[in-house]
Amino acid sequence: MVVEDGKYTGDIAFYCYGEGKAEAIRALAAREGYALEHCYAYSDSSNDLPMLSLVAHPVAVNPDTALRDAARENGWQIKDYRTMRRA
Repeated sequence: MVVEDGKYTGDIAFYCYGEGKAEAIRALAAREGYALEHCYAYSDSSNDLPMLSLVAHPVAVNPDTALRDAARENGWQIKDYRTMRRA
């Protein structure tokens, strides 16, 4: 969020969504020295496919249909707590 004179303006400085989230993670990893091949990421939405594709340990949690399909295709771990079963 954008802050001016100590107050929120209501404007968004950076919208972390889709590929933007992946860009933010790449920048954070570079800045902090994180090795993405050791990192985990968790999501429930196919909007986060770019983020999940960056890390060595992606986990689909209560995934939407598109994410569930992508996780199956890529051999990613799926956790579904809605039914308490492993997908």
